[in-house]
Amino acid sequence: MRKPILLVAILFFSPIGMRAQVSDSIVSFASFQQAWDYALKNNPDQRTYLLNIEKARSEKRTSQSFFWPSLSGNFAGQYNGNLPTTPIPGELSGKPGTVTYAQLGQKYAYNAGISLSKSILDWKELAQLKIADNNILTSELQADAYRQNLKQQVAIYYYSATISLMALQTCRQDLALADSIVVMTREKLNQGLINTITANQSEINRNNISQQIMNTETLLEQCKVSLKILCGFNVTSALQLSEKVLSEQNDIPATMQNLRQDKNIAVTENQLKGYDYKITEQRTAFLPKLAFNSYIGAQQYRNNFGMTFGNNDWHENSYMAINIQVPIFNGFSSRSKVKTAKIEYEKAQYELEENKRKTAINDKLLLYQFTQSWMIAQTSKENFRLYSENQQSANQKLKEGVMSLDDFFKISQDYLTAENTWLNALSEMYSNYSTIISRQ
Repeated sequence: MRKPILLVAILFFSPIGMRAQVSDSIVSFASFQQAWDYALKNNPDQRTYLLNIEKARSEKRTSQSFFWPSLSGNFAGQYNGNLPTTPIPGELSGKPGTVTYAQLGQKYAYNAGISLSKSILDWKELAQLKIADNNILTSELQADAYRQNLKQQVAIYYYSATISLMALQTCRQDLALADSIVVMTREKLNQGLINTITANQSEINRNNISQQIMNTETLLEQCKVSLKILCGFNVTSALQLSEKVLSEQNDIPATMQNLRQDKNIAVTENQLKGYDYKITEQRTAFLPKLAFNSYIGAQQYRNNFGMTFGNNDWHENSYMAINIQVPIFNGFSSRSKVKTAKIEYEKAQYELEENKRKTAINDKLLLYQFTQSWMIAQTSKENFRLYSENQQSANQKLKEGVMSLDDFFKISQDYLTAENTWLNALSEMYSNYSTIISRQ
């Protein structure tokens, strides 16, 4: 019985060809480069990363606002229902030796003016500005890392779909031959030349090939649907793959050494810088702040409700002030926050080093696996060619009556096994290749 083709497809995550052509609702890819260019332009999830970059830039503009003064206008009206009573010496009212209680002020008071404030020196704001800059770079690096993962996914599904197309073409040729053998065995069974077991074996072989075709068609459809999702297709759009030369893996070098650093490492490295800036931010709690404040306005007091705008109705009121704030003691909370930030930094640093170590090991393994899978694909392809010649020769001898059906079935089974081995090896090679090209 023929084993199913194993085509690797990762669900999480450049050749020369014609431009991708769109005709009505059909999109055709003649090469992986076309599929990748289309996905890079239309993948919907990229929008999320672009919005994250815009958000980080907006947060930076917010952080930069402390460079500018804050200016505000204000107006206030106050009604004093009961004026406060103030004791004053009797000498002021001509009654020495006594205390007179008087109500000072007027029932209605109005204030209007402009307030201006400016932070002259604020170390925390400067630290937050650095954090905002780092967040922009982190968002951009995360977008790059997503594109790397996207390229790997597109490559895996594209090559899996293309290999499935190759498998279908070969399987349909196998099915045509199996159908002819079934017809032959039925005739021989009716003539009493073979037994029922031999006749049934021919139908079993044909059914196995039919089942393999259906499994491959299902896998092909799954790969195409995944490609459509990654490429941002509309619901009504159809995908057509037309590459014809995938089986010529000789075009791919046996060893590929130009493997660039995983872009996820760059994200982690930049996040580590962010933790360093967090330490600086927490340390600013021990530093003084310097600010400037000023007010320019006017006041009007009345005993009755209303306002007037005569020359002497409003009286000027203004001031300027410099504020210096020096932290002295806050219950050791600032020290604890600095310690916590240092722990977070050490934790991120350890994780980064571990990720680098594991990635280096996995990269070395990836290159080794690709080299091995390339050689296995070459060998299995040659074996498949030899078994194919054997089957053609056996088919001719069967028609000439110089070979028994049992011997023919054995050669056919060897042929199908060799075909399956080659397609599996090709799938494994392109799975490794998909990861490599995403890192170039």
